[in-house]
Amino acid sequence: MSRQRININREWRFLREDVPNGADPVLDDSAWQRVNLPHTFDLPYFRMKSKLMLAEDFPPSFTLALAAKDARLVAEAAKRHGADLPVAAAIAERFTQATEAGHGDEDMAATYRLSKPR
Repeated sequence: MSRQRININREWRFLREDVPNGADPVLDDSAWQRVNLPHTFDLPYFRMKSKLMLAEDFPPSFTLALAAKDARLVAEAAKRHGADLPVAAAIAERFTQATEAGHGDEDMAATYRLSKPR
C-alpha cells in the first residue's frame, strides 16, 4: 500500500465571528478571508487570545468541551475513511484530557493549562 500525502495547509477561509450554521456542508463562505496555513498569528484575535492566556483567563468563546467533541469527530471520521491523521488524533486526545481535568467550560485555549511549566 502506498502512502498518499495531502497538503491540508491550503485553501482555508477565515471569518472572525460566530457562524450560526457553521457545520452546514453547503455553507457559503465565499466572502470569508482566504488564508493558507500556517496563518499569521498577528491577527487581533491571536493578540487578544495570547494576552488572556498569559493572564490565565479563559472566558469561553468556544468551549473546550465542544472543541473536544469536534476534534474527536474529525479523528473518528478520518479513521473510518482510512486517512492517517495523527495530529487530529493527538488534538482530540489532548482536548479530551483537558476537559476531563475540569476545563471543559473554559475556552479551548485552556489546553495550555496541561502544557504550561509547573
